[in-house]
Formats: sequence, structure tokens, C-alpha cells
Amino acid sequence: MKWQVRRNTPKHMAEWTQQHVLKEHREQLKRMSTQKILAQPGMAGQKMIGATTVGDTNEEQEREIDAKFRESIVNSGVRVVPGSSLGVHHKIANFWQENPFKILAGIGIPSVLYIFRGKAGQEHLQMQMKVMHTRVLGQATVITMLLTLMGFKEYMDRTGKFITESDVEARVAQMQQSRIELLNRLQREKMEHEKVAEQRRKAHEADLKMRDAKKLLQDA
Repeated sequence: MKWQVRRNTPKHMAEWTQQHVLKEHREQLKRMSTQKILAQPGMAGQKMIGATTVGDTNEEQEREIDAKFRESIVNSGVRVVPGSSLGVHHKIANFWQENPFKILAGIGIPSVLYIFRGKAGQEHLQMQMKVMHTRVLGQATVITMLLTLMGFKEYMDRTGKFITESDVEARVAQMQQSRIELLNRLQREKMEHEKVAEQRRKAHEADLKMRDAKKLLQDA
């Protein structure tokens, strides 16, 4: 039987973030065009209205991003519990899902020892028969426990582990931090690219001036 735990895919989040960066870049170009229009005579009275609209648009975009991040977390195979802490049964269910064999060992070994202790009190049985009875009953007990544990783990894998609203907010904040770091890195790369392009342009202009100067000297 194959058990599979659902996880978030950072690749999908990175692709969605890249698409959103391109969308923000297009929005920025639109805002720049709007500012040029507002700078024309007769449009100064509408400048304050345009600034308010841009601020509202940015807030709407941030809310949309938070909603997308939250949706990706909720749809990643978890069940959200209201509040900031999980109940005892939620914690037990999560531990059961993550550590089924620890539970099996913690319950199975004491059960087998208890069976052997019960058989040890039966003086009419030989030691070999006591071990045989313990092995048969112990195997049946452990197999029953194993089937129960794996059945519940399958249920938890299918429906998802329990997390709180605070956990969701913390994950959203972490994803926002990753997004900000990505935007900053893209901005730095863009500035470095523009800097290199400017240096190349200046070097090209210097080469042209030097070539013109040499040509003038040759003509003289």
C-alpha cells in the first residue's frame, strides 16, 4: 500500500509570482502614461483623484495576492481549525498521521508483553506452549493494530492534517516575504542590467568620438 503526503509545489508559486510581476510591470507602465497625461495643461485638477485611484489599486492587488496565497494553502491538503491552537484530538490525529509506526511500536510491544505475562501465570502450560500462544495472539494483535493505524492514516492523507488560522496567516506572511525578496532581487538585476547597458553605451560613444578624432587628425 502506497502512502502519499500532499505538499505545496514551490514551482507553481514561483510561476504565479513571475506572472504577477509582469502584471505589475504593465500596470506601472499604464500609471506612467497616466501621469504624463495628467502633467498636461488643464489636467492638474484631476491629479489628486488619479493618485487616490492608484493607491486603491495597489491595496486591491495586495488583497488579491493574500487571497491567492491563502487559497493555495487551504487547497494544499489541510483542514483549517478556527483559533490559534489545536484541540487534543487534532494533535493526536496529526501525530497519528505523521508517526504511525511509533504508535504501533508504543502500543504493540506492551501488548505482546502483557499477553506473555498472562500466559506465564498458567502453570499447567510448558514454556514452549506459552511462547507459542504469545506469538499467535501477539501477531493477531499487532496485525489488527497495523490495519487500524494504516486505515486512519489513509483517511488523514485523503482529508488533510489539521492546522490553525494562525498557522495559515504565518504561512501567508512567509510567502509574502518570499515574494518581496523575489521582487527585490528582480529589481536589483534590472538595475545592474541597466547599469551595464549604460556603461556599454558610454564606451560606444567614447569609441565613436575617438574614431572621429583620429579621422580629423588624418584629414589634417
